[in-house]
Amino acid sequence: MRSARALIVDRYTTDESLTVRHYRGGFYSWTGSYYQHIDQDAVSAEIWRFLDWALHETDQGMKPFQPNRSRAGDVSAALAAASNLPATVEAPIWLAGANDMPPADEFLPVNNGLLHLPSGDLYPSTPAYFGLNASEVAYDPSAAEPVEWLKFLGQVWPGDQQSIDGLQDLFGYLLSSDTSQQKIGLIVGPKRSGKGTIYRVLAALLGRDSVAAPTLAGISTNFGLAPLIGKSLAAIGDARLSSRVDQAAIAERLLSISGEDAVTVDRKYLNAWTGRLGVRFLIMTNELPRLADASGALASRFVVLTMSQSFFGKEDRGLGNRLLGELAGILNWSLEGFRRLRERGYFNLACTRF
Repeated sequence: MRSARALIVDRYTTDESLTVRHYRGGFYSWTGSYYQHIDQDAVSAEIWRFLDWALHETDQGMKPFQPNRSRAGDVSAALAAASNLPATVEAPIWLAGANDMPPADEFLPVNNGLLHLPSGDLYPSTPAYFGLNASEVAYDPSAAEPVEWLKFLGQVWPGDQQSIDGLQDLFGYLLSSDTSQQKIGLIVGPKRSGKGTIYRVLAALLGRDSVAAPTLAGISTNFGLAPLIGKSLAAIGDARLSSRVDQAAIAERLLSISGEDAVTVDRKYLNAWTGRLGVRFLIMTNELPRLADASGALASRFVVLTMSQSFFGKEDRGLGNRLLGELAGILNWSLEGFRRLRERGYFNLACTRF
């Protein structure tokens, strides 16, 4: 334990704040804006490097510590104990020093601080904020309007402002850690209709560590939910299902996760994880997925946006790079959707049609 505490002081402390946490069976290290999962091999390597230079007191004076596998394992276990967060903790949460700060779930870590979504105020990043997701975009309230993005949406949904507003509300919902709407985004359209472009912009907006990309069939398998732990978005790019897939199991998992129920997740070589997954689903498909749900409850969870335009053979190869250059403006556009949805309290399903 003394070695673990010395390691924390040397490697995992900034401004007297702890920057490593052991949470639900894994280690998380503060990156400067959020807590990123670090695998056990990386933690072990850090411990070995630290102990390799360590000295310990003997009858003959200070001698090299000479770490071995047993000693390194003991320090790893001690580090987990010294930095442990109870499994009952639900991220995001303030660990300390919150004082009069707004609730943790109202913040989005961005490249230049902690963005308070309702007000647009920017707070300094701090390891006292335990969040597992962050955007890599720097918040700039005066960023230019995303002209290319708005032009693209006008081409995808010509003359259909309701669908564009629906996407804006969905982007705003996914910026936050809110799951209370209990909705699943479903974008349906022909090939080359813009679904992939929307996904790439959204993934860049939310941050690469915030997004998982499972398959619809995969979430019904034994370990299929493990990649969703700690993620903000699960984007399913192709909802095709074979006849051998357990459709009822898929429907059950979509319902339980979107409904904020606790689930037990099997993990390879680790103990099963039990808790509420804060992930939201976005399904993009060429045709409506056929899922067995006799109750009809799942259909009510979908926020459906349909596309009719196809750009097959007319693709703009440079569009993606131009849109990524407008991420600061797209963030502000998404914030408008967040505030509108928050004020209304529910999704406007007038845009949902087939």
